[in-house]
Amino acid sequence: MAEGFARAYGSDVLESHSAGIRPALRISRRTRLVMEEKGVPLTVFSPKHISIFNLDDFDVIVNLCEHSLPSTTALVLKRELRDPVEGDEDSFRDVREDVEQMVRFLIEHFRLARQWRVNPLYSEECAAAS
Repeated sequence: MAEGFARAYGSDVLESHSAGIRPALRISRRTRLVMEEKGVPLTVFSPKHISIFNLDDFDVIVNLCEHSLPSTTALVLKRELRDPVEGDEDSFRDVREDVEQMVRFLIEHFRLARQWRVNPLYSEECAAAS
């Protein structure tokens, strides 16, 4: 869900990849259904294990599960979300809403950070203050 939202809403400020410590064999039908309700189809996605990535290559990693990540130099943000797999479609919708809110928050902050970096007035003000 997170990678789908990140690619749909924030590809201008981030490159997203999703992987798990204990990934499922496939994306569930209910996950696909609730994401399609938001206009974010997951047809090109598949579960991946984090071992396929060098975690140190990332600037920020968002850990959404109860498991700890291997050691990395990346900034790790942790927010545990419940696994909806035992619930009904509404459980999947609740998790989807939490994930979407979190991803939108991160995208908004990455966009603000980009403005600070490229805004020449900000740079001049900083230079004048030092």
